[in-house]
Amino acid sequence: MIPNRVRSFLYSYPFWIFFLVALMAYLPILVPYFSLKNDLINQNLPTRFVFSEAIRSGHEPFWNPFLNFGTPQYGDMNNGFWNPFQWIIGYLFGYSIYTISIEEFIYIILGGWGIYKLSKEFVSREIALLTGIAYMLCGYIVGHLQYLCWITGTAFFPFVLLYFLRTHRTGSLSQLAKFTLAIFLFLASSHPGLVIGGLYFFLFLVLFLFSTRKDLSRSFFRAGFWKINLIMVLCSVLAGWVVLTSYAEVLTYISRGTKLSLADAMLHPTTLSSYVSLIFPLTVNRWELMNSDIGMRNSFIGLLHLLGGGYFFIYYGRKRLLHVLPGLLFFLMLASGGWFKYLAWKFLPLLGYVRLNGEFRYFALLIMLGIGAAGLDRMLAEKTKATELQKKFRFIILTILIVAIAISGSCLLINNTTFHYSSTNNGIKIQLKEILDQISWAHLLLFQAILLLILLMVSWKQGLKNTIATMVAYSIISTVLALPFTGIGITSKKEIQAVIEKFRSEE
Repeated sequence: MIPNRVRSFLYSYPFWIFFLVALMAYLPILVPYFSLKNDLINQNLPTRFVFSEAIRSGHEPFWNPFLNFGTPQYGDMNNGFWNPFQWIIGYLFGYSIYTISIEEFIYIILGGWGIYKLSKEFVSREIALLTGIAYMLCGYIVGHLQYLCWITGTAFFPFVLLYFLRTHRTGSLSQLAKFTLAIFLFLASSHPGLVIGGLYFFLFLVLFLFSTRKDLSRSFFRAGFWKINLIMVLCSVLAGWVVLTSYAEVLTYISRGTKLSLADAMLHPTTLSSYVSLIFPLTVNRWELMNSDIGMRNSFIGLLHLLGGGYFFIYYGRKRLLHVLPGLLFFLMLASGGWFKYLAWKFLPLLGYVRLNGEFRYFALLIMLGIGAAGLDRMLAEKTKATELQKKFRFIILTILIVAIAISGSCLLINNTTFHYSSTNNGIKIQLKEILDQISWAHLLLFQAILLLILLMVSWKQGLKNTIATMVAYSIISTVLALPFTGIGITSKKEIQAVIEKFRSEE
């Protein structure tokens, strides 16, 4: 049990709840025995290191002489050159494997806090808290730990949405100024692919606010709606002017300034079958049939918001489907590639420049979380119906778990792939890697189904709060276990930093 004094403190300062949950779920990011891997180590850290060394040596950091015989850093779309947080870290601390790991950890918390603030605009404080936690632990962030320029976008985009809605609700110049600052941070730090997706997201959002102005969006619709939107577009262009002009200058000299070929535009989708990760996120990391980048597969948002999403459509009915589903289906289909991406590549502006289709699932997950939060808020407000629906959804989940256990068990028996592992003297990290190398999707599905079944049985006769806590615990455990697949490597931070120090001494 949590002491009352601690519970009261956390209730008064909910930011620390996000910190504690993130610490439990993403602890391997911070400990010295592991390090972030792939693009973050091979691309983001080296360019940021050169950037910070230039600043701390009294030189302008606009040019990187060590990459491609020299490259303009201010136009590097993967590096977030104009992000003010990067300048602060580079000047005060310098970039190392330690500082970049802490930076990414802070971005994860910042994104959860932003979703919490955003959700409070239309649901209760408690549901907003759960939605912020679900966002921090969602499969998109877990799958993209190695892609820092996408994680930064997930940190600032919730604040763009927050102040966009507050500006519409209040018409206040102060909220407009905060929106302008948020849009600058988003444009300055994010990969352009996320920005392009964001343009389409706002198109659907504006249409949603207008079409539901008489009921759902009444508080966010005011006189001069279109005028306010036009002003915000102008503020966005002004806020991102330095970023946009930097890209425009550099794009004339690199291949990314031209539209992708059709073959490249179809790369690495999030297939519809990947959405089994909504419940079983570990499974997709070993699914041999998925011919896609491993970072594009995980779409986990947690069982609570899936339950809430189901209730949203039950309560609000068919009419609301017409307002919500177009945007959701657009991003689901766009992320899945195939014929829909072909049409988008051919006819829709800017979408032909984004290479990784799976990135667009971020906006689908945002919509799912919003629907789930609204459904949960409404369901818990009607406790009688909530109890009845909880039993129905629990029955559905149990059925899914039994089917999952049956499928995974059958596959293991038919293929005779029961797991065998003998301990070696190679050290705990090497042993863990050997286990991961030998495990299959069927093992992972069986493990997660049994884990979730045990957690559900433990909370079966408990109160609603304990059931919710159990579902959050499942999300935390799933996040920790997914980290080695898409974010954490076995190389220690000390070993990574030794390479950096060697470069500094030779320089």
